[in-house]
Amino acid sequence: MTIALGILASDGVVLAADTLETYPGSIKTRAPKIIGAVNDGQGAMVVAGAGSAIYVDSLAQQVCDGFSRKTPETIAELGDNLRSAIRDFHAESVAPYGGWPEYERPACSLLIAAELGDEKRELWVSEKSAMRSCPHAAIGIGGSFASLLLGRLLRPGITLRQAALLAAYAVYETKRSVDGCGGDTQMVVLYDGTGAVWETSRMEMLEKQLAGLSQLEDRLLLYSIGLGSRRERDLRKLPSKFEGFRDEILGLQDVEVSESPEAQRRSSVPRYFHEGHPLHEAFKRKRRRKPARP
Repeated sequence: MTIALGILASDGVVLAADTLETYPGSIKTRAPKIIGAVNDGQGAMVVAGAGSAIYVDSLAQQVCDGFSRKTPETIAELGDNLRSAIRDFHAESVAPYGGWPEYERPACSLLIAAELGDEKRELWVSEKSAMRSCPHAAIGIGGSFASLLLGRLLRPGITLRQAALLAAYAVYETKRSVDGCGGDTQMVVLYDGTGAVWETSRMEMLEKQLAGLSQLEDRLLLYSIGLGSRRERDLRKLPSKFEGFRDEILGLQDVEVSESPEAQRRSSVPRYFHEGHPLHEAFKRKRRRKPARP
């Protein structure tokens, strides 16, 4: 069960997802659903998936592996590479089970965001062996609900920071409204050929403000249809309260996002590098030094 969504902004791309993972037998756990790849500052790509976990992870690692080995010079070239990888993966790993009952067939959908520098960015969504570019998209069990929200609220020319806040709102409302979506929220923003993670602590602060904003929206609706308080002083307070939430929410976007190697190693979003990549061994050594859990 998943909600993952992406928004293509005028100056970057944002990808966000929940972390609730459900296994047959109603077993629930939390797991990262966004994986990222970089290539020496030449570009960045992040992938989120929905469907059968082993298939999603396998395909996501495969496309990240190809990106980390050689960053394409153009978005069009990257798109062609991704389409080929997705078609081949489904032909080899998914199509053989096409005759099985629907509930037993493996399923795999991806959201892929890439940034290769100024004016070189794109967002793609895949379903089975098909892939298309899009200005925004959502996948998973909460995808339909989130798509309705984004379709209603998105405006042309949205900036990356506005898109990040809107993505956080859409994921929060989906987790609140759709059974099977929940846990923490992961978010990655891509810009200028690089990427930055909005970590869990930052997302928790943001969702706390969004919770208050949702309650205020409910009060305003009830007042408007005659079911809330009729006292004029309550109505006069609402605009100022909305302004207060707006200032708090916009203030969160100015929190510095660390790009240090140590911060990347501790990040909630795994970085993927092929074995020959210069950063692969550094991340591998860090994982070895991590103390074992009792």
